[in-house]
Amino acid sequence: MYYPVSQPNQGYAWAVPSNMGGGWTPERRCSEISRRLESYRPDGLSELSTAIENGYNTLCATTEDVPQCRIVLTVPPGEDPLFVRDRIFQNLVIADSGQNTQGIYTLVDEKSTGDIIRGVLGGSRNRQGIPLRQFLDPNDGGTGTRLNPRYFPK
Repeated sequence: MYYPVSQPNQGYAWAVPSNMGGGWTPERRCSEISRRLESYRPDGLSELSTAIENGYNTLCATTEDVPQCRIVLTVPPGEDPLFVRDRIFQNLVIADSGQNTQGIYTLVDEKSTGDIIRGVLGGSRNRQGIPLRQFLDPNDGGTGTRLNPRYFPK
């Protein structure tokens, strides 16, 4: 869940962890993902990207203070890490419109997700990272330049 500082009572779901084994329940995974993101937030979240760690596809985040990509979550085996990353970004766009979001497992149309990414960022599907700062509340270290002022007044 993303809880913008300026909207402390409004949460936006963006990922629903699954049971991937290793003794981690979905609830524990969710808690750890949230903990990681919250620990990266003070460093100024910059970009959501993909990487490989210990042979597993991961989503990771860079920050202004720490340019190395730090793990956010492990992508479920068999899933396309770019598609998972893009679906999470799509939820940021949906949240910006003021709509409630659902975790990524509900989004199944890869073409429509790519169209949204291209429409928001312009150009082709971004194979590197997706810039986050423009979509984050200024109170969260973002610029807020792409936030909908109706839901995120300055």
